[in-house]
Amino acid sequence: VNLATTLPYLDEEERNILVALDEDQSVHVFPDTPVARSLVHTNAGNIFLHHLDKDGLHVCGFGLEVPTEAREVGMVARALELWKLPIAAGGERITALGTQVGSESSYSPARVLGDRSILHKYLNPNLLAFGTEKTEGEST
Repeated sequence: VNLATTLPYLDEEERNILVALDEDQSVHVFPDTPVARSLVHTNAGNIFLHHLDKDGLHVCGFGLEVPTEAREVGMVARALELWKLPIAAGGERITALGTQVGSESSYSPARVLGDRSILHKYLNPNLLAFGTEKTEGEST
């Protein structure tokens, strides 16, 4: 397993759904039930994952694709690499990584402005923040 993460969906027994990616970028669902598989198939276009390599030198982003033959052969989905951010070129490595937890909500989702209009806060559920540190030739 290269990557495992929970999804913001619940199955029929109110259990969180976990997806795991293997070396071939195949997606596995836990618990492996028809409802869980159906939720992943239905929402595949809205599911995005990220992976930090072991050395902290780059971050990859993945989206899910459900091939047309997936349901027939028992496959859930396949992960496609959408982006890759190399950090090694600048002599840095990633030391901290943070994401928004799917079940978190904003304390105040809107703010009333002086003209009585409402400004809605927008929190991107796919936001990824990371910190780096310089590894070569530090001069500070």
